[in-house]
Amino acid sequence: MSTRLFICNTYSQLIECIQLKLTLFSDDKFCVAISDHTNGLAKIYPKIRGMGLFDETYYIKTKNVENKSIANKCKLVLHYINGNDDIWRDFPNESVDEIIYYSQTDEIYTLFAKLYKINPKIIASRYEEGIVSYDDWNIKTVKSRLAFKIRSLLNLSPLECSASNFYCYYPTLYNGKLNAVQIPRISDSSEMANILNDLFENDTKSTDYEKFKYICLTSVYDFEGGGSIGEIDAVLKVAKFVGNENLIVKAHPRDNPERFIRAGLNVDENSGIPWEAIQLGKDFSKHVLITGYSCSALSISLTQSNSPKICYIYPLCNLGANKSACETVNTIQTIINGDFGRRYCHNVLVIESEREMEKII
Repeated sequence: MSTRLFICNTYSQLIECIQLKLTLFSDDKFCVAISDHTNGLAKIYPKIRGMGLFDETYYIKTKNVENKSIANKCKLVLHYINGNDDIWRDFPNESVDEIIYYSQTDEIYTLFAKLYKINPKIIASRYEEGIVSYDDWNIKTVKSRLAFKIRSLLNLSPLECSASNFYCYYPTLYNGKLNAVQIPRISDSSEMANILNDLFENDTKSTDYEKFKYICLTSVYDFEGGGSIGEIDAVLKVAKFVGNENLIVKAHPRDNPERFIRAGLNVDENSGIPWEAIQLGKDFSKHVLITGYSCSALSISLTQSNSPKICYIYPLCNLGANKSACETVNTIQTIINGDFGRRYCHNVLVIESEREMEKII
């Protein structure tokens, strides 16, 4: 039996972690280290641990770690080499066969160095975080380059040389150097839905989604990435067309729901909860998801065997002043207009103008 350690920083990573445990690694020892990268995870961490989802569950603090000074950067290089980082001080000295993570951050390098001393045959693997995360964005810093050279001179395998697998739902989308391993799609009557309902039951029961056929998922581009894109105006146009009483707005967790309430729109009381956790815990196959730029809507729907219709309304917004929004649109267009989109995105539409609103119905 192999021992695998999964590093989890976000809700979507937690969902993928659970799916891996339920499917590919159901017979292995599966340990999870949950970080404080996302505030909400700290809130549900005791429940995750209490439910016994994983063989071992740990909580690590990575926020507010000061690494900007020259002295701290030099210290980090040593940690990359010897694995003696305070973040992992209380982590058990146990043999691990594979660490699985998304972001190749400082703590991943130091964890690998720590575990390598126990098991030199350990491998390091990555996993996807949504449909737009399939690139091998291995950013080489001065720290990692220096640690790579020193570990090589000491005959210690660097993290990069132990890289092995990339776990994803659609291996055909991955063009990187790792070995793509397919994660089974999430079935509609799966154990995953029951687990998520247990985790978020007290939070999500306040909204009756059956009252609203249309669910609008907003983005962050009215307040991040550049100038405002006027997303709220686009949502109001859709609400006028489908009937305001039939539409509810699920605001982004970092957005202010009050601005949608002031505009006269129905707002989901669960807006502080990531949409991934809500959609996978309930059946939305008869609903229509409307969004300007949400990659979550597309990513989660593509993991399900029975997913809702998705309508992108970014052409109704003002992209010119927001570079980040433009980049997201380019990514979405590349996916849905390519071979992959023609094969898997049959329920994904783009509303090019107000005259095409009837496509939403």
